[in-house]
Amino acid sequence: SPCSGVKVSRFIGSGVQVDTVRRSYSEFLDSQVLQTQTLQGQYDAYNAQITQIDNLVADATSGVSPALQSFFSDVNSVVAAPADVPSRQAMLNGAEGLVSRFNGLAARLDEMRDGINSQVTDSVNLINSYSTQIADLNSKIAIVSSASNSNQLPNDLLDQRDQLVSDLNKEIRATVVKQLDGGYNVFIGSGQPVVMGTQAMTLVAAYSTSDPSRVEVGLAAGNSSVPIDSRLLQG
Repeated sequence: SPCSGVKVSRFIGSGVQVDTVRRSYSEFLDSQVLQTQTLQGQYDAYNAQITQIDNLVADATSGVSPALQSFFSDVNSVVAAPADVPSRQAMLNGAEGLVSRFNGLAARLDEMRDGINSQVTDSVNLINSYSTQIADLNSKIAIVSSASNSNQLPNDLLDQRDQLVSDLNKEIRATVVKQLDGGYNVFIGSGQPVVMGTQAMTLVAAYSTSDPSRVEVGLAAGNSSVPIDSRLLQG
C-alpha cells in the first residue's frame, strides 16, 4: 500500500565537466634553462679535467716543481765544485729522477686522455639515444594530434619530448626549431641536424685523422662520417 510521510527529491548531477587540459609552457624560459644546463655541463666537465691536471703537475711532493728544484740544486753544486765526483753523481741521479718524473706525468696524462676519449664516445651514444627517442615522439605526437577529435593535446608525450631535449642539452648544446605540425627539428654545432621530424641522424665518435690519439665527433654519412669542428660543440 502507498506510504505516507516526507517526500524526498533526488538530484543526480554530472559534476565538473572537463573539456580539455591545457599545458602551461614558455619557450623563452625553457630556452634559458637549456642554455644554462649546457654551460653547467661544460664547466663541470672542464673543472673535473683541469683539477686532475692541476693536482698532477702542481703537487708539492710529486709534481714537476720539486723535481726541477732538486735537479737545479744538484747542478749548482756541480757548478760550485766541478771536480767533485759525488756532486757530479748527485746531478746525474737528479737528472734521472727528473726524467722519470716527466715520464710518469706523461703516462698519467695519457691515461686521462684515454678517459676523455671514452667519455666522448659514451656521450655520443647517449646523444644518439636521445635523438632517436625525440624523433619517435615527434611521430607519436603527430599521429595522436591528427587523430584527436577535440582540442586535447598529448600533453604527456609533449612533456616527455621536452624532458629529452633537456637531457640532450646536458650533453651538448642543441637548438630546437618547432615545425607547423608541432614536431621538433634539433640542431647542434653550426647547424648540423640530429633530428629532422621523424628521422634521427647518427653521430659518430672516431679517432681524428690529424691526431690519432684524440677522439672527435662526426655526423654519419653513409659508410663514413663528416667531422664536426670541436670548437663549435658546446656542452
